[in-house]
Amino acid sequence: MNRLDRCRRPWFAIWMTLLLWSAGPCLPAMAEQRPPSPEEQRILVQARKLLDADQDGQAEKLLAAHLFANPEGYHSLVAFTLGNAQARQHKHAQALANYRLAARLNPEDPAIWHNLGKVAFDTQQYVQAAEALLKAHARSLDKDPQLLFHAAYCFIANKTPEKALPLLEEICDRPAKQGTVKAEWRQALANAYIETGQPGKAVGRIRELIRGSPDNPLWWKVLADLQLRLKVYDQAAAAFQIYLELAAAAGGASFEERMTGADLYLLAGVPLKAASRYEKAAALAGRPPDYRKIAAAYTAAHRPDEAVAWLRRGLEKSQDPELWGLLGATLYNQGKYAEALEAFERKLARHPDDGQSALFLGYCALRLDRPRRAGTAFAAATRSPRHRAAAQKALAQIESLIR
Repeated sequence: MNRLDRCRRPWFAIWMTLLLWSAGPCLPAMAEQRPPSPEEQRILVQARKLLDADQDGQAEKLLAAHLFANPEGYHSLVAFTLGNAQARQHKHAQALANYRLAARLNPEDPAIWHNLGKVAFDTQQYVQAAEALLKAHARSLDKDPQLLFHAAYCFIANKTPEKALPLLEEICDRPAKQGTVKAEWRQALANAYIETGQPGKAVGRIRELIRGSPDNPLWWKVLADLQLRLKVYDQAAAAFQIYLELAAAAGGASFEERMTGADLYLLAGVPLKAASRYEKAAALAGRPPDYRKIAAAYTAAHRPDEAVAWLRRGLEKSQDPELWGLLGATLYNQGKYAEALEAFERKLARHPDDGQSALFLGYCALRLDRPRRAGTAFAAATRSPRHRAAAQKALAQIESLIR
């Protein structure tokens, strides 16, 4: 059931923006830092104008010159703004260094930790990014849950989803009066449950997403994948059928997806539904494997005549050896030994080393009272290690009959 594998990857992404300006003292502890000097205020105002004009390099030179001239006495806002100018130029290492300088000078400023986390994330330093974002959340007055979401995503990106779980559960299960729970948070939590081997819990979160957006085909596809993992095949088939209908309305489901829908009905023990869906899919491609699946579904539904009809239809398009073999087996089970013998002969003409077809050809010949033809077939079947014992036993029976 590999066609659903794409559902097992994270299906969400995040976007963090750089905070260009610190909000200033947000917590009482921040008042301990001195205010910027008149010279620093002048430089900061000039740097902000340069950044607003997208002259990031000029802003960097201005701020760096001040830091170089005042190595012991600069304000955190100077280092913070210098880090912003460098981050905007993708000078990530320099930006991180200056954000750390700013954080040492003013560890209670959430904007500094936010931007440090953002740049650390951009450079795939996910643990450092998560820790910085958690500090930003702890120091912010509004306790923005989006910061916890970003921190959780960093843990997921670091392949430690178990650390993301408590953060995501906190923001997804908070009281309604604290604000709306975003769909991307529920997505992330469902993904974390999946990554930590808890598909049952993920199902509940996906159902929450479906209640909020029932016409989104992705949620139905993910739900089908989860039900498949839980081996609840009937529910997986039903969910995937809804996905196919929604996908068709949005532009059409692929051939492979249609075949997946049929596969799920077969797993669910509803072979007639599987057969009808295989037929519709086969009308789009008509490959030998498609006809084999249709025949298998009708056989499982105890409708061998339909299975034979579809196998013959497939053989009209392609003399596929596997179709001949399956046709022979189906006819044999119907007691149509002469037709089955011919089908097995067609298979062996293309695959002479097929021990199973040789063995069943021999059984057909015996049923048709043709012991010598049976003996030849059984002798060929002895060359197959898997079928040698059964073929030798049948040969012994023939020898006793001939005597």
